[in-house]
Amino acid sequence: VASGSSAESSKVGPFSYPATDSPHELKGTLSTADCHVPIKLHLPVAMHFAPLEGLALEDVAQQLGSSQWSSLSTKLPVSVGPDHIKPLISSFLRLAEVEPNVSGPSNGTFAGQSAGSGAQIRLLAKVKKDKVKIDLKTTN
Repeated sequence: VASGSSAESSKVGPFSYPATDSPHELKGTLSTADCHVPIKLHLPVAMHFAPLEGLALEDVAQQLGSSQWSSLSTKLPVSVGPDHIKPLISSFLRLAEVEPNVSGPSNGTFAGQSAGSGAQIRLLAKVKKDKVKIDLKTTN
């Protein structure tokens, strides 16, 4: 369905993004015989990410030290145990953990790349009792 137009359908999707490495917002109305409900869906930019397997921690350290990377850090509250955080990061952001058996349950390094632009993504996570510190680094 083109932007600004409408269509009637009994199913939703598949969705295509209008631009590489950008989030996508869908607006519409769900209708039944009895009511009409406006909806807004936000599809995250992480849908463009692909996990990058086979890296060692030494590879990541060398990459981060030798290239131009943009960086963003944040702390997020958590309400689940530390052993659940790393699988959530990996599945939601579609990143592969680098040497998962080396870092233990409280720290993790993750790697991926944009399927659209090829931008590299590295994420460093440190899990504390009630929060996780995320250090996100990207090229481009």
